[in-house]
Amino acid sequence: MLGCVASLSCTLQLDNLVVIYDHNQVTCDSPLDWINTEDVNAKVRASGWHVIDVSERSYDVQAVVSALKLASTAKGQPVFINIRTVIGLGTEVAGTFKAHHGVFDKISVEKSKRLTGQDPSVTHTIPEASLAYSRERKTFGKSLEAKWNSLVSNYSAAHPDVAQALDRTRKGDNGTDLLSLGRDPVGPVPATSRFGVAKGAYVVSDEPNAKLTLASCGTNLHYAVAVAEALTAEGIATRIVSAPSFDHFDKQEQSYHDSVFPRDGTPIISVEEYIATTWARYVTASIGMTGYGYSASNPSNYEHFGLDTKGIVAKVRKCMDELDGEYARIAGWRQL
Repeated sequence: MLGCVASLSCTLQLDNLVVIYDHNQVTCDSPLDWINTEDVNAKVRASGWHVIDVSERSYDVQAVVSALKLASTAKGQPVFINIRTVIGLGTEVAGTFKAHHGVFDKISVEKSKRLTGQDPSVTHTIPEASLAYSRERKTFGKSLEAKWNSLVSNYSAAHPDVAQALDRTRKGDNGTDLLSLGRDPVGPVPATSRFGVAKGAYVVSDEPNAKLTLASCGTNLHYAVAVAEALTAEGIATRIVSAPSFDHFDKQEQSYHDSVFPRDGTPIISVEEYIATTWARYVTASIGMTGYGYSASNPSNYEHFGLDTKGIVAKVRKCMDELDGEYARIAGWRQL
């Protein structure tokens, strides 16, 4: 969190900004002190933040609430609340990286349920008290939204010019975009283009007499590149399209649409670790997610869902075999 944003928050004296630091001393695959032994509080104080220390409060909810109330009294400084917790509290793997991901053992699950007053023999049932609280929070949230909308309406009436600028910003019509960066390691992607990105989608690699187009985006794009290289080497000439923004692509001329996603009947298959239906208007088939609830290491996840190079190649081959030369757009979109 430290860096330019932290420094700016202090410079602007954002005393309504509160950061809660879950200090569980564990990373995804090891104890934190294997790689980091810094004094976090001293580091944050040096950046100009007010620090509130909450030690060993895994069960003490009131201590956390008190810290938040104290944070609201800070003046002229953003607030950093450092809470020492135990990850996987009450389980056999408490305090270890194994609690960060993976499946908890049966005994730990039963113990956790007993601590919350639930029947350990019952699964997939939401306690009535929890359900009632969630529903009440939904109603409360609607009242907060209504108050906000009222404030915006009154402000718009008093300051119409500023309100128009705000409305353009909220709709994304002012040319401002979000640059979202992934932390996963990726393979090489040739011929990327900021000018192509501005159009929403563009051809990264073309092939004469292509028999297939693979489309992807972000940290999934390198898998499409690897798959295209493998298939092209086998005699299935494959184009690659990067499509980071349909909002921008939708605004392009039809002729540009057709140059990126040709309507010549060849298969166009999207690859993304997300819900695939968003691609259906432009592609003929999609490789994506159809479920959730599985957590493991990065390579294991991609292999499990068939989203690594090997899995994608297998799904693409199966799709090509099923089409058997049929006009792909007439065959209709399908989830692979």
